[in-house]
Amino acid sequence: MKKYIYTHKLLNGGNVEFRFDHRGLLIGFDINTELDHMFTQRFIENIPLQESYIQSYWGTRKGGSLIEVRDDVDFNRFYERYASFGGPKKNKLPAEKLWDKMSQKDRNTAYYYIHLYFATKPSGVAVKYPDTYLRNKPWQD
Repeated sequence: MKKYIYTHKLLNGGNVEFRFDHRGLLIGFDINTELDHMFTQRFIENIPLQESYIQSYWGTRKGGSLIEVRDDVDFNRFYERYASFGGPKKNKLPAEKLWDKMSQKDRNTAYYYIHLYFATKPSGVAVKYPDTYLRNKPWQD
C-alpha cells in the first residue's frame, strides 16, 4: 500500500490522505479538515482513482504540497539526507531524541521537506543543525 498526504492553504492546516493498493488503484482517502464548497467540488471532480493521476493533478496544484508517506524513513536516513544537502553533522543525539518523539507522518514530512528547506533558505543565513531543524518544524510555516 502507498499513502500520499496532500496539504493546501485552503485546507486550513488540515490535509487529505490518499491510499493506493499494490496495483496503483485508490482504496481509500481521509479528509482531515472542513472543506469549503469550492474545494469540495474540485475534490470530487478530481478524485485520483489511479496512483498515476495523483502526481499529474494533485502534485502540480499551486499552493499545495503532495508527499508520499513512506514507513521506512528512519532517523539514520533523515540524518544522512540532511547532511547530503549541506547540513552540519552535529547534535546527532539531541536530533534523534526529537525524532523519536515525532509521529511517523511528521517524520516523513520532515524528511521530504529537507530539499525545500535548503532551496528556500536565504543566502547568508546559517544552516540549522538537524536538531534545530526538527525542533523548529519549518515544514509547518
